[in-house]
Amino acid sequence: MRYGIATQRELCAEARRKPGPVSYRHLAGYPVPEDGWPLGGTPADQAEQVLEPRGAGVDELVLDSTILSCAHEELTTLLEQFEAFARDVMPRVAQATR
Repeated sequence: MRYGIATQRELCAEARRKPGPVSYRHLAGYPVPEDGWPLGGTPADQAEQVLEPRGAGVDELVLDSTILSCAHEELTTLLEQFEAFARDVMPRVAQATR
C-alpha cells in the first residue's frame, strides 16, 4: 500500500498535479469472522487496525458492512456492532490522531 501511494504521489508531482486524497475501503468478506465484524480482537486491537492504513498515507478509511448484511446478519446485530465500535474503538482512534 505504501509503495502504491508513494508512486501515485510521484506521478502527480511529475505531472505537476496535486495528489488527491487516498481512500481505503475495508470490505468485510467471506468467510464472515465469528463475531461478524470486519475487524477483530479487543477495542485496542481494532483501533490499531483502523490506524494502520493511515501510516501508509491513507487519508480516509471506509468500513463497509454491505457483505455482512448480505450474509444474513440481523440488522439489530449490525447496529449493535456499529454502536460498540463507536463507543469503544473510535475514542481510541480519536485520541491517537490528536
